[in-house]
Amino acid sequence: MTNVMNMKLVSKKLRGLGLAALLVGVAASALAQTYSVIDLGTLPGWSNSYANGVNNGGQVVGYSYQGPDGGDRAFLYSGGTMIDLGTLPGGGFSGTNALGINDSGQVVGNCYINGPNFAFLYSGGTMIGLPGGGNVFAQGINNSDRLRDITGPARFYTVAEP
Repeated sequence: MTNVMNMKLVSKKLRGLGLAALLVGVAASALAQTYSVIDLGTLPGWSNSYANGVNNGGQVVGYSYQGPDGGDRAFLYSGGTMIDLGTLPGGGFSGTNALGINDSGQVVGNCYINGPNFAFLYSGGTMIGLPGGGNVFAQGINNSDRLRDITGPARFYTVAEP
């Protein structure tokens, strides 16, 4: 009887050691991954840049900042180039901020005039305004073209190409 109990104890210890070895192996492989940091730079003539979103293709969106009196400007960083997304047609906007991008390269964000946010979709080189006037704050877009508005209770919209 004692030999059977000893065998069970040895078996439990070996299983515990096997699990510990497996966990150490998983941790070691996670530590072996390497990442690189890329300086995206700024839009020409702007002083700082801030990234807000990245997709699986490595495209980055965010904004460049001029300082308290200079406003913001949304950008798309793709293939080593930072692209100025401009503002919505109609003028008068003091800044833009790109907040989300999906794997198709569609970008959402906001244009603003001294406070109110006007949501935009940038796709295929064109920026269009999204419904809601100065009441929509576009935070993200998924790969099914669903836009998230976080003004008040979260609302979701499906966007269609113009």
